[in-house]
Amino acid sequence: MSWKNKEKEKEYREKNKEKRKKYKKEYYEKNKEKISEKNKEYRKINKDKIKKYKKEYYEKNKEKIKKYVKEYDEKNKNKIKEKQKEAYSKAIKKISDFYGTGVISFFTGKPLQFKYKLKNKLLDFCVIDHIDEKESGKKDKLKGEALYKYVCSEKAKLSNYQLLSSKENFIKERLYSLLNELKETNKLHYKFILNSYNKRFVNNKYRLIKDDNDV
Repeated sequence: MSWKNKEKEKEYREKNKEKRKKYKKEYYEKNKEKISEKNKEYRKINKDKIKKYKKEYYEKNKEKIKKYVKEYDEKNKNKIKEKQKEAYSKAIKKISDFYGTGVISFFTGKPLQFKYKLKNKLLDFCVIDHIDEKESGKKDKLKGEALYKYVCSEKAKLSNYQLLSSKENFIKERLYSLLNELKETNKLHYKFILNSYNKRFVNNKYRLIKDDNDV
């Protein structure tokens, strides 16, 4: 349909806005699987193009996006916190079920508290630690809710994760950071110490058998 008069076009669209909205919703409900597959295929074929577009869009609208995120977070802070609590609890449970350990420290075997159940946030609580720390010095970049959601997803490799107390995790991260500083100054010692570090600080489900005296 072509429009000679822009005002009439605007008037027509405004008048039929709800009708079009309803039609789109009904169409989507009837064809959502087909639409989902089509979108998935498009994203797969145009992965680089989409990535480039997102990057360019963010650079152009950086301040606007930051402002929107800040305002959204402020308006929905209680809702966001509840979602984080739910995702955190599910992720911890999924890892503990995978190993069959319950919620314990993989260093000591002692029970750990859930973070959001503690009133005093200075107390030790359960955290998810990424096990696979190789010579590249790369660590898992996922944190917070993004990490919890990934752990709960089907593609997550749960054997890459372990449960630690927040204090143990802090010590482990600090030592890992110092270890990678050593990599720049003495590669021979670095490899030797990295091997010792992994034996001491990296656990997995096959090394969780403890004597009764150890727990």
